[in-house]
Amino acid sequence: MNDLLELPFDQYQRYQVAADMLTALKIKPGSRLLEVGGAPGPIEAFLPGHDLIVIDLNGKREGRYAIADGSRLPFPDQSFDAVISLDTLEHVPGDRRPDFCSELRRVCRDAIVVSAPFDDPHVELAEDALNSFVRSRFGGDFPTLDEHREHGLPKLDFAVDALGKGGFSVATLPSGYLPRWLLGMVFHHELLASGLPELPQLHAYYNATVSRLDTRAPSYRQVLLAARERKPAELKKVVDALRAEGDEPAGQVALGSIASAVLARRLPSPVGPSTAHLEEVAARQERALADLERQLADRDAHIAELRATVDRLTGERDQAQALLLEHLTEEGLPGLISRVSASLRRQKGQQ
Repeated sequence: MNDLLELPFDQYQRYQVAADMLTALKIKPGSRLLEVGGAPGPIEAFLPGHDLIVIDLNGKREGRYAIADGSRLPFPDQSFDAVISLDTLEHVPGDRRPDFCSELRRVCRDAIVVSAPFDDPHVELAEDALNSFVRSRFGGDFPTLDEHREHGLPKLDFAVDALGKGGFSVATLPSGYLPRWLLGMVFHHELLASGLPELPQLHAYYNATVSRLDTRAPSYRQVLLAARERKPAELKKVVDALRAEGDEPAGQVALGSIASAVLARRLPSPVGPSTAHLEEVAARQERALADLERQLADRDAHIAELRATVDRLTGERDQAQALLLEHLTEEGLPGLISRVSASLRRQKGQQ
């Protein structure tokens, strides 16, 4: 399991979500599975014990791998219990995407899991930023993202409609919380360029503590779960169980830790002058914190004084009301009216 956690977080997330979905649908070990566009990949480690075939346009014809075109699959109808295609659809030319989705449905007996980044201005902006960073840092092209631009990212509505034909139901799940995805990918490539040997351990830390929090919008990709004979409510239940409702401190702490590793590689060595500067900054922060604590203590004391004053005035008011009520009870309302009337007549006579 540790080896799985050490995978790059972006790869780990999409395979873990796909495995979780199939497990929730009770597609058990021994089932026949097809992965389209996954060579070489770690699918066996995420779904052990299944009868797996993995196809791709490139690779070697050996073991469980085969070279084939996803838009023309060389398999009979409904020959697989489940079909998986993760972050492949965006690499398929636009005019072949309808056939690609149709073929996934044709060879599938039960469930399909498809993930991809879809056409969205925020996703495109994040990809452009990452592409620019990688080109600048490595001094070369980024073929993966270049192909996204060449073919254009698929439309989510198209994918939902294409996988939902022929009686299939479809549910969607956001994956790869976009703000963290971009920062995580920048950190990953920076650490690759820096040659940091601890990179797998940093991924393991992130995958163990944060990945489950990244299934929420805005997201880099969407994961589509489709099924031939299952009700929409069943798919929605599976998807909702994986959806993250919010964040936890672990999300911020993990990125902070990885960012610290990146910055540490950027600092000059030795770091004598920088250490003195950091100590000075820390001292300033401690003084500011102490000052804030004094202000809070003064505020609390002032609030306590105001509360004491309110309590005193409330007591005096209650006492006055009690005396008035006692007086009215003893004298009676007619007597009080008579005294007030007499007082008014005297004042009028004096005028």
